[in-house]
Amino acid sequence: MPNLVLFWTGEFKALDHRGRGYVIAGPIWKEIGTATEACSATIPAAFGAAVPNIATKRSQMTAEKWSVWTLYIAPVVLHGRFTKDKYYKHFMKLVKLLKLCLAFEMNEEMLHEIQEGFKLWVQAYEK
Repeated sequence: MPNLVLFWTGEFKALDHRGRGYVIAGPIWKEIGTATEACSATIPAAFGAAVPNIATKRSQMTAEKWSVWTLYIAPVVLHGRFTKDKYYKHFMKLVKLLKLCLAFEMNEEMLHEIQEGFKLWVQAYEK
């Protein structure tokens, strides 16, 4: 997720991110950060550690906080934020796969869905 966020904010490596539908503009990313931090007041601690403002305090993110943000907060705060909705839908496929990976019980069908799902997700990411 840290690299994906860098990608969405146009900070990933020395790539030319201008004009790409996956880049979230700075002011919008600031709003996402503010909304992210505000969510901590309404998410029970049993779900995980409170997530800071992802726009201004990204260095405070731990694996647990990334997990809470990815699975519970990002699907809400990222909705409608990309200039092209296909990038949000692609992210939501990742969230679905991650939730499958965290299931308490797994069967062969789920394992196949995870394997094929990640394969297709990466192929779509590379396009």
